[in-house]
Amino acid sequence: MKLALIQLQGHDISDYRETLEEILQMTEQACQSGADLVLLPECAYPAYYIGLDETRDSLRETIRLLDALSALAKLYRSYIVIGIALEEGGELYNSAVVFDRTGALANRADKSNLWHFDRKWFAAGRPAQVFDTDFGRVGVMVCADGRIPEIARLLRLKGAGLILDCVNLVASAASPQQLTNQQYQFILQARAKENGVYIAVCDKAGVESGVITFLGRSFITAPDGSMPVQCSPDRAEIRICELDLPRPPVQAAPRRPSLYSALTRETDALPVAELVNRAYRLQDLTIYTSLVRYAYEDKTAYLAKACEYIQICEGIDAGLIVLPPYEGPLDCEDLSCLSKSLHGQAIVAVGIGENGGKKAVFLQKDRMIGELYSTHLEGSPPQAKIQALKLTESIRVSALFDREIEIPEIARCAMLEGADLILWFDGSGEDAFYLKWMQTRAAENKVFVARSAACSQDDYSVLVNPDGGVICTTFQTREHTTSGLVNTALSKSKDVVPGTNIVFHRIPDFYKELIV
Repeated sequence: MKLALIQLQGHDISDYRETLEEILQMTEQACQSGADLVLLPECAYPAYYIGLDETRDSLRETIRLLDALSALAKLYRSYIVIGIALEEGGELYNSAVVFDRTGALANRADKSNLWHFDRKWFAAGRPAQVFDTDFGRVGVMVCADGRIPEIARLLRLKGAGLILDCVNLVASAASPQQLTNQQYQFILQARAKENGVYIAVCDKAGVESGVITFLGRSFITAPDGSMPVQCSPDRAEIRICELDLPRPPVQAAPRRPSLYSALTRETDALPVAELVNRAYRLQDLTIYTSLVRYAYEDKTAYLAKACEYIQICEGIDAGLIVLPPYEGPLDCEDLSCLSKSLHGQAIVAVGIGENGGKKAVFLQKDRMIGELYSTHLEGSPPQAKIQALKLTESIRVSALFDREIEIPEIARCAMLEGADLILWFDGSGEDAFYLKWMQTRAAENKVFVARSAACSQDDYSVLVNPDGGVICTTFQTREHTTSGLVNTALSKSKDVVPGTNIVFHRIPDFYKELIV
């Protein structure tokens, strides 16, 4: 199929007439190029910052624009998808509407994860809609709905092999060439890879109303997470590209929906809702965390080095010492050896093999705090839900193992169960994508993510903050320990921007198909 991305120049709401004509002109140009499918940005019409149009004169032209786009779809036998502000039932929705090759309105998806000032004039609508084409089933979502894992996953479960994302990605930099954004850097690449789909992302370029700086860089990300197509950061353009959608879509990592009940639980009943509203002492919210990385030949060598590094890390006041994963089992005597090597109040976390599955064990001097088990690996024990363990009175932790990082529901449920920190014990070997996995799981859930890797390959351990930024990392080429401060005041603040909270603005009723 031939797909056209129409990257518009951002215009103020007062220029809505010029915007309308530009949309029609560029859409017809794309259709004339032979595009099977034409994609335009979020709020392509009338503008993104529509609050300045107090009389809503611009919305009176919406029907004329939609009729004209329908006529173009019919004339050129093209699918056309446009992001538009749409009035219905006394509400205004941030929507994406779809015209099929006959010009008929085939479907519509509304933005549900309202971003920043969206909430001042838009209502949250029904997201995650699909439509059938002669090249397969296609899903549609709007901008910030791509930041949360539920929407793209719903589209994949409904059979979409391609997801169209109408966006107004905002950014900040000293020059357009330096503009970047979390969705562009890692989130949407992870969405494509975790679901085995193509995602086509269409943005605007330039500045609107003197305050909204668009990223530009409209792009396509492939099922392997690569980005074969990308537009400029600073100008309007039409990018035509050929896509060969696999049928059926690429197989994603296996899910276990019976464990995901937290996704659809009422928000007020979730542990995270209570935990983020508690009163805390600031000093209780931090834990200095050391990631230890070393090679070992056998269990004896592993334990000897562990005890050595525990002593070193205690000397630098580490409160949490994360050892490299041990691929075999450790018995009670082995764990007791680690526990007895502690002299203060530090906590040791170690990932080990367990009857075909894996588990993380958390130890203090002369006692075990608790265990967390793998949930999606072959051999994992049966469990009722994803767990979060109370590490201290103020801090909770969850664990992932190997490819479990690729399944967004696990980290999402862990956050909803109250996790501030997710430890990823990864013995699967080097994967060039793993930092993007970590950054995505961190940013979409506003949690810290730490990866613990063994020293048997050119690899490294790394700690990421709730915005997806790297706090610290070990060297790749030698045994090494790195440390950074985990301040869970950051993971307990679930606001991404004013008006967007990843806990209290979720709409659980929309996600029920994820637990079937």
